[in-house]
Amino acid sequence: MNKVIYKYLNNNANLQEKKLLLKWLNESQENKIKFSRIKQLHSFALLTDDEELTNPDISFLKNYITKKERGNRIFWLAIRYSAAAAIVAIIFTIGLKIGTRLEKPLNIIADGIVHMEYSTPYGVKGKIVLPDSSVVWLNSGSTIGFPSKFTGDSRNISFNGEAYFDVKKDSTFPMKINTPHNFNVVVTGTSFNLHSYREDPFFSLYLSKGKVNIQDKKGNLIHMLKEDESIQYNFCAKEIKTKKTIEPISIVGWKNGWLIFDEEELKSVFRKMERWYGVSFKISSHFNLNNKLTAKFREESVSQVLDLMKKISLIDYSIKDSIVFIRIPE
Repeated sequence: MNKVIYKYLNNNANLQEKKLLLKWLNESQENKIKFSRIKQLHSFALLTDDEELTNPDISFLKNYITKKERGNRIFWLAIRYSAAAAIVAIIFTIGLKIGTRLEKPLNIIADGIVHMEYSTPYGVKGKIVLPDSSVVWLNSGSTIGFPSKFTGDSRNISFNGEAYFDVKKDSTFPMKINTPHNFNVVVTGTSFNLHSYREDPFFSLYLSKGKVNIQDKKGNLIHMLKEDESIQYNFCAKEIKTKKTIEPISIVGWKNGWLIFDEEELKSVFRKMERWYGVSFKISSHFNLNNKLTAKFREESVSQVLDLMKKISLIDYSIKDSIVFIRIPE
């Protein structure tokens, strides 16, 4: 399947191969994640002239990218790698230039505008520059989709995950962010942190600067936030809570490498750690996931975080490969 993916990414796949790829993508979420990672590697390989790269996936990709294709660069990409203990952050800035060689495979091209989609796998964070120069910091396990050029009467974006948005101001051309939870976030120029993972039971937004309108899918106003205000909608309780945020670091600290838990239930703690470290958790039966943790970490490994939780008798644990087995403490 790898060869089919690479042929598709280089616009060389025939119709039968495209259908095969589409069927494979629909088979599992794991296939979609793998495809997303290969797309990111492909963009990197297309740009770089560094012949000393050792990543085997990138080296393999280079065999499918001709020198001519590298010369006709569609993307401008800067990638900076940093590692701290078990945390690996990949920060990438993407600017777009649209070429004339693009065809129309699967999700690409409508009237000369390319639909872009970028994902940050678990354990990875990213930074993206949108076509209007707005900047978005993506937390782990997030996906953002947008056109290569904003048109119409709004800057439309699809989003799933967590991100900090710094939106370029334009009062006549609002940005509309569509989330998985039937909410639209409408802004004209502002800075805010948005948490809207499809699998999480809540939607939340913290406004750092400017104003934000929360609307339903029909465009009805739900709430207008002011600076330093937070909103959270709990889908289980079906209730909205708003509050003045005194210490925003507990919300936006992830952008600067802080892993923070503020009276969080363990089921939420483990979910956040899965995204942060790129591990998975297996919980023993009868384990109390309603216990809460308050703690703040920076540059600690997953083992160091778990050791602290073990010392305060919240858990017992073991790790095998990238799976963390959680047990009731003795």
